[in-house]
Formats: sequence, structure tokens, C-alpha cells
Amino acid sequence: MQVRVFEAENMQSALRQVKQELGPKAIIISTRTVRKGATGVFNKPKLEVTAALETESGKEPSGPDPRGNASSPRSGAALAQSAYARHQSGPAAEKPSPEARSSSLREEKGSNRLDNTAQGGSMETIRGELAELRQMVKDLRVSGGRAGQSAPDGKLGDGLGKAEAEPPILGSLLQKGIEWEAACKIAARFEERFGEQCSLGSSSPWEGINSVLAESVRVRDPLWGEHAGRKRRVALVGPTGVGKTTTVAKLAANYLSRVSPKVALVTVDNYRIAAVEQLKVYAEIMNISLEVVTAQEQISSKLARHEDKDLILVDTAGRSPQDEASLRELNSFLSPETGVENHLLLSASTREQDMQRSIRSFQTLGLHGLVFTKMDECEDFGALFNIHFRNEFPLSYFTTGQKVPEDLMAAEGRYLAERIMDQTRETSDV
Repeated sequence: MQVRVFEAENMQSALRQVKQELGPKAIIISTRTVRKGATGVFNKPKLEVTAALETESGKEPSGPDPRGNASSPRSGAALAQSAYARHQSGPAAEKPSPEARSSSLREEKGSNRLDNTAQGGSMETIRGELAELRQMVKDLRVSGGRAGQSAPDGKLGDGLGKAEAEPPILGSLLQKGIEWEAACKIAARFEERFGEQCSLGSSSPWEGINSVLAESVRVRDPLWGEHAGRKRRVALVGPTGVGKTTTVAKLAANYLSRVSPKVALVTVDNYRIAAVEQLKVYAEIMNISLEVVTAQEQISSKLARHEDKDLILVDTAGRSPQDEASLRELNSFLSPETGVENHLLLSASTREQDMQRSIRSFQTLGLHGLVFTKMDECEDFGALFNIHFRNEFPLSYFTTGQKVPEDLMAAEGRYLAERIMDQTRETSDV
């Protein structure tokens, strides 16, 4: 066994030295801060790292194979549950990378290793403990890879589901962009229902995943649903260009044909003259009233004027999630006292992080549901599931094109799950 001591300004620099001198298989035994030189405490502290590399003569005890698969058979979902438990054990606010977690474990174990050596522990004992630590590091690499992070060698962890279960439930969900926490929960629910062997009888295993995914989606009752007929005041809000005005027209047309002709439109979009004109055309075609609100104090009187209507739909101007002043202005129009339900529209073709940013900004209005528009342009349905999973708001509607009123549907968990699973099959067949 080669044991070397390195000095560096910080841990990143020290790890770089360790890797250059001893290679990527080196183990950190201990770390400490030292001050050297004649001036003692006035010198700049340095990090002293003791690292070791086991020689080829030492043999590791039998354990996981090179791919990180456990020697005893376990189902992919069972591994998912145990990995999820490890994942949840740390602080929720910050999730360290696999390298940081590996280094932390090495440091924690390091002092114990030195104590055992000082007490006369044999080299064989040290080798055994190093092998055990190496196995723990491999487990961390696998869990980090599953979270969509790169392992220290720059590659994603081996497909956890692929090696352990048929079909590869967890790996497939992760591959389709579903985030780690959600994928683990879906895999665990799948195992609870269908067992470790995924015994679905004559049904395809994908149907089982489809079913579990669909049940995980929360949806609102649509305007024409079970409680149709009760008075509703619904406002559509969101960033610019997500299709609010067109969606207002689609909702109005569907309500007219399915429930009641008592519908009115209100617009507070004073930024775009074309938007008001577009809504006027829709109102004339459907023979319903349109009110234009130009000041905050007008909104209550405009709504009261149509108190006899079963449905009032409020169109709003697009607001940038970064424009706090504009959002405060919108909030003054749609205060809780108006009794209006605020539904946030998000384009399904938008990046996941941008959708999440919009939710954080618009939720100050008090949101009642999410509407995913432009579903026909979406390439990552897993991202839509992630957005829904990590936020408390149910899904209201999906829009699938520009046609009024055809390209609108009430949100369905089954529809979203099928879009995700269709993509999974295409990838799996490659």
C-alpha cells in the first residue's frame, strides 16, 4: 500500500494532486489544517491530506461487480427505495455532489482508520476496511448518477434498473427526464402494486407504469365537469406568448356548447391593442359580452355587471416573471376579494427551470391550477411531470394546437403518462 501526504490551499487542489500522483482509485485517509514556518500562527493555514493507494497484491473481498450491482439479487424498485432513503437522509436545501459525499465519508472514516493502525491493527484489517469504504463510495456514485449528476469519472452511473429488474422501471423513468425523487416514488409504488417480479399477467409492464404515473397526477374538475353550472370566475395569467387569449376563447366556446350560454369575457390586457381586438372578434362570433378594464378600481364593477352569468373569463396581459412591479399591478386587479380563480399558463415547450421560475413569481397571486399550453410542441413530457410533482397546484387543462375550440382538453393524468411512456418505448427500442 502506498501512503502519501499532500499539502494544498484547498480540498479541490489537494484532490487534484492525489489523482495525479496516485490515480483515481486513491482513498483519502485523513485531512487536517496545518501552519508551518518560523512565524507559526501568523502563517497562512494549509490543508494536509493523507491518501493511500492499495497495491495490486491486496485483494478486495467479494462484493459488488464492476458495474456496481449487488451480489445478492434485489429488485430495481427495492433498490430505488433504499437509495431514496439515503437520498432523503441529508439536508433538503442542499444536496452535495457524489464527489463531496464521497470525500465526506472518507474523512469521517479516516480518523478511525488511523486509530486502528495505532492500536496494532493488521494490514489485512486495513485492506478489508478500505474495500468496505470503496463499496460505499460506489453506492454513492450510483445514487448520484441516478439524480442526473455525473459520477467522478464524468459518466452517469450504470443503469440501476437495467441490471436489477425487468423491465428497468427506475432507469427508464430517469432516462425520460423524471427527477430522482419522483422516479423513486413511482418505482416504489409500482413494486407495491405489482410485486418485485413485475408480474402484470397478460398486461404489458409499461401499462403498469402508465397506471401508476397517471394516478400520481392531480387534476381539477373542468368547467364542464361534474360541478358544471355553478358560478365560476376564472382568470388566466402567465408569461408573454403562452396563449392566454386563445385559451380564453377555447374555454368560452367549450362552455357554451357543453353547459350554458351565460358567459362573459373581461380583459385587463391594456398593453396590446391587438389582443383586445382579437378577443372582440371571438366575443362577436360567440355572441357574448366583452368588458375592457383599464383601471384596477373598475374590475369589481365590471364583474358585478355580469353577476347573472354562470361563467366569467378574465384575460390578462403577459407578465415577465422577473418584473415584480408588473406582477404587483396584476395582483391589484385579481385580489382575493374579487372571487376570481387564477390559473397559470405555461408553455410545454419551455425549459423546466424557466417554468419553475414562473411558478415562483406568479404564485404570489394565489394560484388555483396550472394549464400546459402548446403540448403539440413539447419534447420533454418528463419535465411537465416534474413541475407538477414538486408544486402543490393541480393541472387544469392542456392545449394541443391553435384551433378554437377543438385544441383544448381537460387535464388528465392518463394523457400525460401516455406521452411519457410512448417516448420511453421509443428510446428502449433503439
